[in-house]
Amino acid sequence: MKKVYYLVVIATVALITFGGCNEDKDEAATLTVSPVDAVEFAADGTTTSAVTFTVTTNQSEWDATSNQTWLTVEKSAMSFTLSAEAHTSTTAPEAAIVTVTANTAKAITINVTQAAYVPGDPELQSIAVTVPPAKTTYNVDDVIDLAGLVVTGTYSIGEPQTLTVTDADVTYDFSTTGIKTVTITIGDKTATFDVTVGFISATSAGGQYTYNIIADGTWTASSNESWCNVSHASGSGNATLTINVAAHTEKTPRSATIIITGNGEPYSITVAQMSEFVIDRNLSWTEANGARHTTIPADKNQWNNGEVLEYKKATKGAGVNLVIIGDAFNQMELAVGSVYETSSKELADMFFRMPVVRDYQEYFNIYIL
Repeated sequence: MKKVYYLVVIATVALITFGGCNEDKDEAATLTVSPVDAVEFAADGTTTSAVTFTVTTNQSEWDATSNQTWLTVEKSAMSFTLSAEAHTSTTAPEAAIVTVTANTAKAITINVTQAAYVPGDPELQSIAVTVPPAKTTYNVDDVIDLAGLVVTGTYSIGEPQTLTVTDADVTYDFSTTGIKTVTITIGDKTATFDVTVGFISATSAGGQYTYNIIADGTWTASSNESWCNVSHASGSGNATLTINVAAHTEKTPRSATIIITGNGEPYSITVAQMSEFVIDRNLSWTEANGARHTTIPADKNQWNNGEVLEYKKATKGAGVNLVIIGDAFNQMELAVGSVYETSSKELADMFFRMPVVRDYQEYFNIYIL
């Protein structure tokens, strides 16, 4: 009877012991996340919402994942942080869901959205010459021709745009010959292109003119006219060439060509010299009453209203009449060979220095009224 009693006690203790072990083994997995509020990012990736979340779990492993590529989840020991890429589309990206799991615990989800981009005023980032102008060769003192020029602007948003370029946007110096850089400025952005200035318009008095040679090797320079010569017949690398033009006392214009050769294609500089504008007593003139004279008499010392000095006759074509009319000159200034004649000479000289007419002097009749 004693033996039976002890066996019952032992069996009871064993059942209690094994029962306690099963309760520990079946403990439920737990998971909490704080906070669990939805998150909204601005288009630039910033947010006023909490982006760091604390994880509490009785499991040794847990995970947090995003179902959208624009949203990144960065895990640490017991927390995770969300970050969003900048968004440049005017359409909001698809909402993201962050899923937090820990073994068999119930998963927790966090909704994350990002606002659409709202464009403001586009900011000009840069400009570039995409097509140079049609004309890239000029004469000294010419005015630039922008026909054919295409300049493209790149902005902070949107596609590149073709920009309108005016003369006010362009700076250059065509006062000397050589390779010249033209600068375009729009806003605070600049772009450049190069042109060649290779035409020298010399006055009848002659003088010295310069041409900037751009070369990466040896070069030679020569003129086809004795009245126009160069300071250096040869050289190496970049150099300034001086062109010496003798005075011209004839009444017909003349020109010379300077050839520069180097490693590349040879190029030429044209030197055009104005004829001397001399008003002397061998010129024709017409009195106010209509009487014509082939010379100005020695005793003629004053120009009167209605009298005409015929300075030059056209040698080609029917002749285009150029009439110079003065005003507000006093009696002394209207003396033969005085200020009125000198001023008229300067005016005619300026006219024939204009690129559009300087090569057509032979087609003009010039009268001083």
